[in-house]
Amino acid sequence: MDPTNQPIVVVGGGVAGVCCVEEFRCHDEKTPVVLISGSSGYLKKSTTAVRYGEVTEEIRISEQEPEDFAKEGIDVLVNDVVEWIPSEKKVKLDNEQEISYSKLCICTGASAKKSFQSEYVLTLRDTETIERLREKLKTARRVLILGNGGIATELVFELTDVEIVWAIRHTTISATYFDEAAAKFFAPRLTSGRDSGDAKKEVRRERYVVAPSTSKEGKKPSGCALGPYWLRNLVYNKEGSGKERRVTVIDNVEGEEVSESRPEEATDQEAWNVWVKLSNNQWIGTDLVIQATGVDPNTSIWRQCEDLKLAEDGGIAVDSHMRTSIPDVYAAGDVCTPTWERSPHWMQMRLWTQARQMGMYVARCMAIGDVHLDICFDVFSHVTTYFGYKVIFLGDFNGANLNEPTALLRITPGIEFVKVLVKDGRIQGAVLVGETDIEETVENLILNQTDISQVEDRFLDPDIDIDDYFD
Repeated sequence: MDPTNQPIVVVGGGVAGVCCVEEFRCHDEKTPVVLISGSSGYLKKSTTAVRYGEVTEEIRISEQEPEDFAKEGIDVLVNDVVEWIPSEKKVKLDNEQEISYSKLCICTGASAKKSFQSEYVLTLRDTETIERLREKLKTARRVLILGNGGIATELVFELTDVEIVWAIRHTTISATYFDEAAAKFFAPRLTSGRDSGDAKKEVRRERYVVAPSTSKEGKKPSGCALGPYWLRNLVYNKEGSGKERRVTVIDNVEGEEVSESRPEEATDQEAWNVWVKLSNNQWIGTDLVIQATGVDPNTSIWRQCEDLKLAEDGGIAVDSHMRTSIPDVYAAGDVCTPTWERSPHWMQMRLWTQARQMGMYVARCMAIGDVHLDICFDVFSHVTTYFGYKVIFLGDFNGANLNEPTALLRITPGIEFVKVLVKDGRIQGAVLVGETDIEETVENLILNQTDISQVEDRFLDPDIDIDDYFD
């Protein structure tokens, strides 16, 4: 490689890394680009499936082969970085090859937290762990799921032909994303699993003031990075056994201890692969444990550099141009933590959506230099599927930065759940479940902070077209 024309090097073959190299190539056709994907060889490409607004979009994830990048002039190395030498602007690979760079972008993602060591305890983060789950499910009679976020929610809804015990540390299900009202809306799907269809139901509207939370932990954003629709193929490829679906929820608990032999305190006499002690002192026997309790940024190689600044959550601290504390070194996706002054309508939740947004934005920062902070950081948006419904989160959807906002509700049982948070006559966030058709309007109202005081009481009336008010 010409030493006078050093490449930009991106480490990580996930959504952030792949979006980074592809976007960079759109702005710079000459600078050599090297993508170090990791020895697993997984390369995740994201594309827009449906655009709902200026920021809000539904994305599709697909896997690519290293050869697919050759036509774009991107060299892909299927290796792991084992050493970083920032003083020489080099990274060393597991094959002892040293790669020099002009600029480096760290996109090494995050790993699922694992509190217990046992072959019967799984965490889910990538294709490899999904394959392990597929094999374990073939013989599992009971599955214990620890966690109350996105992965846990999807698993509980989609798994079939197995008994499910769901242990959550909150009082209601899926509390990472949803409040008690939403949990009640989803309750029928929790027990029934995926349903083929629902009849049209009567609409109910409500308006109330949201009391401040008594737990800071309950409002702490967290997330996962398994991507949309990852579980459906796993479950649908599993042969059914005809067993009746059964779900048991144990709330206000956490897993404390794991044993592969039956504890004396256990009351269940059934033979199980593993036993888990919950914080209420109850022992649960099961064939498989799935821990889905959050992620930790993958920074082990990089934090060997003492000058690299880390944020409080362990992520690599980045400024408004995704720059780290090391010159010519950037970071994007789950591995990083933004430290700029954030919009009150945006939060980091380490999701595929944000990995895509950060990867594309950091590429422009590296290629162009002085660019304005992207609009995607003005309002949080995420499109996904829970309990068989399309779900869209917008802005401060859980009220984390709000003091007693007004919550506007529109509920059509089995069809849609709409919650809009309003403060001082302006929409601050929303949760839209089902085919609501108001996502673009709500996104614009959050971005523009338009005063809706005059129509607030009628805002969610299904007989009124709110677009007529805000053209």
